[in-house]
Amino acid sequence: MIYSAAAMAGPVVQPSVAAPATQPVAERQLAAGLSAMQRRDFAKAEAAFKAAASADPQSPAPWIGLAEMARVSGQAQQIEPALVQARKRAPKSVAVLNAWASWHYANQRFDAAEAAWREAWTVNPQDAAVLTQLGDFEFNVRQRPAQAAKLYDQSLAIDPQRGGTWYALGTAQLSLGKAQDALASMRRAVEHSPGNPMALAGLARALAANGQIGEALAQYEDASKLAPQFAPARLERAELLLARGQGAEAVEALRRLVSDQPRLLAANLGLALALQAQSKPREALQAYQAVLAIDGRHLQALNNAAWLASDRALGVSDLGLAWARLAVTLPGGQDPMVKGTLAWVEFQRGDRQAALQRQREVVAGNGAQVAESHYLLGRMLVDAGEPAAARPALERALQINPRFAYAEESRQLLARQR
Repeated sequence: MIYSAAAMAGPVVQPSVAAPATQPVAERQLAAGLSAMQRRDFAKAEAAFKAAASADPQSPAPWIGLAEMARVSGQAQQIEPALVQARKRAPKSVAVLNAWASWHYANQRFDAAEAAWREAWTVNPQDAAVLTQLGDFEFNVRQRPAQAAKLYDQSLAIDPQRGGTWYALGTAQLSLGKAQDALASMRRAVEHSPGNPMALAGLARALAANGQIGEALAQYEDASKLAPQFAPARLERAELLLARGQGAEAVEALRRLVSDQPRLLAANLGLALALQAQSKPREALQAYQAVLAIDGRHLQALNNAAWLASDRALGVSDLGLAWARLAVTLPGGQDPMVKGTLAWVEFQRGDRQAALQRQREVVAGNGAQVAESHYLLGRMLVDAGEPAAARPALERALQINPRFAYAEESRQLLARQR
């Protein structure tokens, strides 16, 4: 998820910040267009914006309105032509430049978006909204939270009432490990956006980072009550419950979320992971299959489902093999953990020599520094009746990471061979 001020602020193109049309008729038509757009009466909105453009041919505002109406109504092909017309009329307007930047950003033309926002900042260095947008850009695209935090600070120095910017600043501070500063910023976000569940969730995140787990859970609960359809608060609450060792409660919370939003991939995936962590493989497998029903090429779900399905007692080993084979063909599928899953599935199905050869190739390749890859080779060799050959692999796994997930099992396997 992208956490940013923009996520709290709203649309890609914001006609409300445009310079007002100068003629009374145009002003009335522009207001009528905005009102109709809010009612989702797009025919009336389009007619009103066009009337405003006719009444004041030099104003960019009606064209920005038409661009936003096209975005909201799903007519993407009409957005850019409207913005072209707006820029012809006011090439140095902050509103126009901001609209262009937002449109470039939505289309992942990131360099063009940054250039437009920086030009807008040059036109008006005191525009707090543009500084916030640039901060979001630094945080989400350039992944430079320190630079983002500086821009948010500059924006708040101009307008300290911007709840979304306080939220974004708190998020940047969390990513920088400044938990106490983040808590103060998130409290300001809630103060200036009291009805926004994102602000409450941000405060919960900051409380958790400061070790105030009980208060964090309460804030997540408040956010969920305020907006039951706001899934991030419910997902993060479940993750916190899991981390706190309250797995059963986390699973129940995720089941409720899946019941409310059955097509929400993140909720189904969270439930699958929680069930797997609770050592409920059959139920976890069903949850992963629900993820795959939404996105049949979801790498993590394919990999984890294949791993679980390797247990022949579950009766779906054929599916597991198909999932594992598909996973290695996807972007990211050459990860040693993913390739190891395919080797393990093949091994469990009885194709031991091919599986061992595959896993040897993994540890000789990009799994050379991955403890789990060496452990898996060692485990397979032990099960294949080759304990002497397994010892170097298990010892190497512990050498790479003495505290990896299967470290204790590796030690036990080594102890049995003495």
